[in-house]
Amino acid sequence: MPGRKYAGLITYNFEPGPSAAASFPTGYFEKFPEDPTEMIQMNWVEGNMIPGSLWFSAVLVLKPTPENQLCHPGHIHEDWDEVLAFLSTNPADPENLGGEIDFTVGDEVYTFTKSVSVFLPRGLSHSPLIFKKVTTPIFMVGTGNPEKEYSQKFPEGWSW
Repeated sequence: MPGRKYAGLITYNFEPGPSAAASFPTGYFEKFPEDPTEMIQMNWVEGNMIPGSLWFSAVLVLKPTPENQLCHPGHIHEDWDEVLAFLSTNPADPENLGGEIDFTVGDEVYTFTKSVSVFLPRGLSHSPLIFKKVTTPIFMVGTGNPEKEYSQKFPEGWSW
């Protein structure tokens, strides 16, 4: 869309920004390799891609998290708030999530079987995130307000 004044506000990006991978502990992707048949990154944007934008991620989850693995380990965002949504893709039954998710907020584990949004204020630990059952694809959306790029901090002494 060259020459259009708002073209810089539009992204067709299907890959997480480099800040996402860089924010994980060393060795994470070797221990928990990504499986493209498990989930598909649908879109990603952050402030270092479109200056001033919020962080936004959209993922289509197709299969449960493999046993003895995590979809995402426990962490905090020290400087920004986050909202996560886990949504049904069944137009005939949008309330029914089409699966079961275990998600930890602080020291409490929540099990979701209905479409849901979760507000996570900065500094609140959250995850692990585990997709226990997926009977229809689950649409996972995340957004937040980091200054420029996605960042996360793992607990002191993080170990496998």
